[in-house]
Amino acid sequence: MKKIRKKTDNRTDPAKAKHASAGRKHKLGPKQYIRIAGVFLVLLLIIYGIASLCSYISWHSSEFISDEGYTHKAEFQDHLVLNGIDVSEHQGDSIKWKKVKSSGVDFAFIRAGYRGAKEGTLNVDSCFSRNATEANKVGLMVGAYYYSQATSTEEAVEEARALLDIVDGYDIDLPLIIDYEIYPGGRLDKVIQSGTMNTAAMYHDIVLAFCRTVEDAGYSSGIYANTDMLTHYMDANYIDNETNLWVAEFAGECSLESGYRFWQCSDQVNVGGIDKPVDHDFMYINKDGATRMWCVNPGKRISVEKCNVSLKKTSVKYKRKGAEVKATVTDAEGRRMREGKDYTLSYVKNSEKGNAYVLVHGINGYRDIKAASYEVR
Repeated sequence: MKKIRKKTDNRTDPAKAKHASAGRKHKLGPKQYIRIAGVFLVLLLIIYGIASLCSYISWHSSEFISDEGYTHKAEFQDHLVLNGIDVSEHQGDSIKWKKVKSSGVDFAFIRAGYRGAKEGTLNVDSCFSRNATEANKVGLMVGAYYYSQATSTEEAVEEARALLDIVDGYDIDLPLIIDYEIYPGGRLDKVIQSGTMNTAAMYHDIVLAFCRTVEDAGYSSGIYANTDMLTHYMDANYIDNETNLWVAEFAGECSLESGYRFWQCSDQVNVGGIDKPVDHDFMYINKDGATRMWCVNPGKRISVEKCNVSLKKTSVKYKRKGAEVKATVTDAEGRRMREGKDYTLSYVKNSEKGNAYVLVHGINGYRDIKAASYEVR
């Protein structure tokens, strides 16, 4: 007799149904995939936000340069205060200039060369070429200085010509500076101690001979000196009326009563891209009208004050490398001026969100600086 097998139905036996389903894989539907992807994306955004916040706090607390803690003269209260640095081969040959710019630095004075304090020979700063090239690339305003030990107008002219040879081919927006300092026991110090240089006029003749030489070549000029030098050896008021003055005084406020365009306030600021503390400088720019860049021999050079600056956009999106706008410059008669021939452009305060500025620097037949503002959002 044929046995009839009894059909089992797992649906009627919960225990067997559970056992049978254990070996089968559950397929996820489209909605479940979307939920999982959404959760994953949210987690990524949270992690990115925390990392960005930590980076921002770390960056701004230790490497972002500012004028916090410094008091500026009353006449500069309505001016644009720019943060800058000055460097030489003493900072090494590995400065990361892109990081320097991102740290809020708007300008840099770079040492081009120097006269030996003892032997009196002329030397080129070994890092000038790299520093100037890289600073130009990231859009910093650049000026150059020559460490002087000149004891006569002839030597000052010799130093100026050496500086002109070194900076030829680089974009120079700011003055070419004679750095006039007394090195203890150096050649200038010995001449002073001998009593040979005993009047302020002798110092004035030397530094202004330097300035006239660089101006004859089409550049703005300037003098760097500390408050002691400007108070006891030279007349700061006279210098300020003749050329651009860059004063050094490491304090929370500059005590020099005369005018000046630049102030070196410290040698201990930390800036992104530089491994060791560096000199901190301020530059003051008139927001309305023009900022006069003094000339010993202005000649027929025309101020850019009455020129018109038209911006293609007045608001641009923030970029870490610096947000820039296209500018067109016309003279007082409405004629279009030539960039690189009549003026150069630089951009400041554009490394973070807020008000940024394009600066028009008059060159060759023009002089001074004019600012136009735009928004970085």
